[in-house]
Amino acid sequence: MTISSKILLNIRIHSQKEFILRIIKSCVYYDVGETRSLEVIERLTKKRLSVKTFYNYKKILYKNSKIYETKFNHGEWVYRDLLIKSHLLFLSEDDMAKQFQVDKLICNEFPDIPKNYRERMKNFGKNEIDNILNKFHELKNKINKEKEKESELRLIPIKATIRKEEIKCGKKGCHQCPHGPYYYAYWKEEDAKTLKKVYLGSELPEQFIHSI
Repeated sequence: MTISSKILLNIRIHSQKEFILRIIKSCVYYDVGETRSLEVIERLTKKRLSVKTFYNYKKILYKNSKIYETKFNHGEWVYRDLLIKSHLLFLSEDDMAKQFQVDKLICNEFPDIPKNYRERMKNFGKNEIDNILNKFHELKNKINKEKEKESELRLIPIKATIRKEEIKCGKKGCHQCPHGPYYYAYWKEEDAKTLKKVYLGSELPEQFIHSI
């Protein structure tokens, strides 16, 4: 049994792909560069990755962690900022115990990595850290709301009627009324007389495009 196999067994990781993704996640958290990340992966997995494969893994990691969405919706500062990026990676983590074990493994094998990270963190002033964390919590709340919205959309039946409507805000002197258009879903549950209505947004979600 190779060292990599023993590690996978001890951490209860089911595949080498998952192991590599978790290693890269820790490397991103510690702001480890490309060359060193590849070195970490090779030592722990006994597998040498090409640079192209390494970045393909990072794409998978980022896609699963909402970084792409936040980069697109909130500007490039989200992507560039180390603290924001590393924290966003862990928002989507489904098994922190496994990730902490991988993190501990990296710190044991490469003690300079957490040491260098701590040194860099000392360069952040309190106000700067507070500002970054405020941005992070703002993004976290937005992501949680998006997840709630996604869950709500999944409950809308396929046969729901989708309508595009313009809305009056009711404010006196508003020269932009009516506002919109906005999309709404209407339907009735079985054995229910009340018509249900759910706001879909100013842009029609992809799953409802063929419903209008």
